[in-house]
Amino acid sequence: MRTYQIILILLYTFISLSVAYSQAQFSGDEVPVKFSGVILDEKTKEPIPGVVKYYRMPHGSDMGVGSAKDDGKFEMYLFQSVHYEVEVLSKGYQPVYGDLSEVDTKTEVTRTFELNRMEVGGLLKIGDILFRQNESEILEESFEALYELIMLLQNNPKLKINLEGHTDIMGSKKFNMKLSEKRVASVQRYLIDNGIDKKRVSYEGFGGEKPLVKSGSSEEREVNRRVEVRIVEV
Repeated sequence: MRTYQIILILLYTFISLSVAYSQAQFSGDEVPVKFSGVILDEKTKEPIPGVVKYYRMPHGSDMGVGSAKDDGKFEMYLFQSVHYEVEVLSKGYQPVYGDLSEVDTKTEVTRTFELNRMEVGGLLKIGDILFRQNESEILEESFEALYELIMLLQNNPKLKINLEGHTDIMGSKKFNMKLSEKRVASVQRYLIDNGIDKKRVSYEGFGGEKPLVKSGSSEEREVNRRVEVRIVEV
């Protein structure tokens, strides 16, 4: 058989397989959804390169990956009526997680993801870490935020943090100071119990010395009761 005939057969086979794959991907009741967008630096609003991972929930199966180059733009295809969650990553930045509920009804979804650059002295963005009232026991609602922090520390082995505890400005200054220290000590212990080296996690309590809100109702002052995670080394 001549060389050009072999090439034609191989080319025909490749095209046939490609068509069959496309039909398999977009056949049946599954409707394709174009998912595109851009990744930006949260502070400068400039585009940055990165990776967008998606997971088919509830079991995290059928993982897929899309990439963004220097222009920050990405594009991929998902399916309608499927629950997806996404993870957006870029070197030197804190990952962002999101839910794609829009794919239930739309054929095209566009998202902008803004990532927080990890710099010494800056704060990591994590969910609320909650405690029992006037105690240092961590509530179950905090475990998701703590899991994300643990994963961030595991994926960035050079990262060191300082846990900063804050309370409301009301009440005894002495009590608030001790309470804030006990709470961040509890968080440090939780991280250590989950495999994080103690040398990478320090802590400090500030009581009510650094409120975000100095007046207002009890509900408005709730933002003062918080744990902040400051970057010491990255």
